[in-house]
Amino acid sequence: MVTASRSVNVVEIRLELRGGNADLWDAREPEILVEGPRGTGKTLTIEHLLNQLCHAFSGLQVIILRKYAVTLASTCLKTFNEQVLKPGDGVAFFGGSGDEPASYRYPNGSRITVGGLDNPKARDKMLSAEYDIAYINEITELTEDDLIAIKATLRHAKPDGTPIIEHRRVLADCNPANRGNWVNLRCERGQMRRIKTTLRDNPRFANPDGTWTVEG
Repeated sequence: MVTASRSVNVVEIRLELRGGNADLWDAREPEILVEGPRGTGKTLTIEHLLNQLCHAFSGLQVIILRKYAVTLASTCLKTFNEQVLKPGDGVAFFGGSGDEPASYRYPNGSRITVGGLDNPKARDKMLSAEYDIAYINEITELTEDDLIAIKATLRHAKPDGTPIIEHRRVLADCNPANRGNWVNLRCERGQMRRIKTTLRDNPRFANPDGTWTVEG
């Protein structure tokens, strides 16, 4: 079990990380897949990690993507807004414009750009920018070519050319994929690290000793 904490102004967030979610927190590979059924806490853990990194590294550029923008807003970003962002963080949401995609802006210059790949114009705009970390929500909705294009954007650096964060990486999550799915095959080839999560990794559903909570 790993416990992580972060303080920003008067806001303190504590996370209890177990199993696959704890492994995710410490993972540094270029491509990382977090796989598990709904309710394991994988998406929430990824979002807490991205939020903490944005506060810790000034000017960090992150992108959160899904195949369809409308689905992203009603699932992944709903969790981010309601369970990750806290009053006092100083994070402001920008709804986007004709020249710039929607994003969460941090006081230290960090930014999380968000969007779907279903709009060709928005896709081109997002994938022409430079990022440090990319998070693909429900990666099985995308193609392998999509992943390669997203990975190519991980070239953001300081003005002197040095990276803002040591380990640029693609984070992705999904429910267990069928054996022939390209994501599964990429993991089997060793190109992507697979981290599995279970319901016992979520403190809502299981106690530290592995027994189920009332809700679990």
